[in-house]
Amino acid sequence: MIRLSVYFFLGYIQVNHKRFKMTIPSSEISIVTKKIAEILHPVDRELMGNIRIDEFIRIVKFDVGLIPPGEINLKNCITILVSGFIGVKHVFEDNSCISHFYHEGDVIYDTEIQLDFNELETKWHLYEPAVFCILPLEGQQVEKHALLFAKLMVQSSLHSSYQYQSYINEFALDRKSFCVEWLRKYSKALGLISRKDLSIFFGISMSSLKTYIKIALQHAN
Repeated sequence: MIRLSVYFFLGYIQVNHKRFKMTIPSSEISIVTKKIAEILHPVDRELMGNIRIDEFIRIVKFDVGLIPPGEINLKNCITILVSGFIGVKHVFEDNSCISHFYHEGDVIYDTEIQLDFNELETKWHLYEPAVFCILPLEGQQVEKHALLFAKLMVQSSLHSSYQYQSYINEFALDRKSFCVEWLRKYSKALGLISRKDLSIFFGISMSSLKTYIKIALQHAN
């Protein structure tokens, strides 16, 4: 099990037990910058015009395993999953189950695994080594661009709420279509997830899982 604690202080990240010093590949800078810009209201995106956002970003790498509640702190940060695959696991009616996944390029928030809000023993299951691009929104390093980072602080909070609500709406209103589309889009991830977790996520029995996947994928291409 991963034992990691992340602390933000004066613009650097310290990772207990494991520390990785990484630079952002140029091919990923534009992707990360675009993701951050999309969080801003359109009228505020011009604030990013004269700033190299990558100078404020820190990179942290995590191994495969579980991140339990309270083991990581990404509060007041924007975090983008540059690479990796994460399942969000809860305990519901005494059963461990996956409610959703984070994929490469997703903006992720740790609200669901913060101890203060964690009534379902939620944890992150990293199925692959993961690389996070983390943009702290507080500290001395952001004072020169106070307006931009204040806007990002507000908009990231709204984005987090919108992202969760959007997922809940899509999953709850038409679970079958949601799961079929997920299968077709992320079929390569099937080999990483246990049959039990997949059957619970799809809402079907384990005995029907193979047929369900086959039917969903046969017209994928």
